Amino acid sequence: MLQRLPAQPAPHTLVEPLTAREGEVLLLLAQGCTNPEIADHLCIAVSTVKVHIRNVYAKLHARNRIEAINAAYRLHLIHHPT
Repeated sequence: MLQRLPAQPAPHTLVEPLTAREGEVLLLLAQGCTNPEIADHLCIAVSTVKVHIRNVYAKLHARNRIEAINAAYRLHLIHHPT
């Protein structure tokens, strides 16, 4: 018998908007950057990158990078490259 997984919330708007820095981190995540690469690019510590990523996940109701990036596209926070 198949079981349904609990549905992830699919908000159409953010209850709490991303900060400018969280937006920068999200964009770099979408470009495939690793945490150390994001840290180097933004001149911040890797531990700080991890905090920003956790905040992004919470605000986008995501459990991982893929879910966060998909939510960001769905919410038009980032756009597919043309």
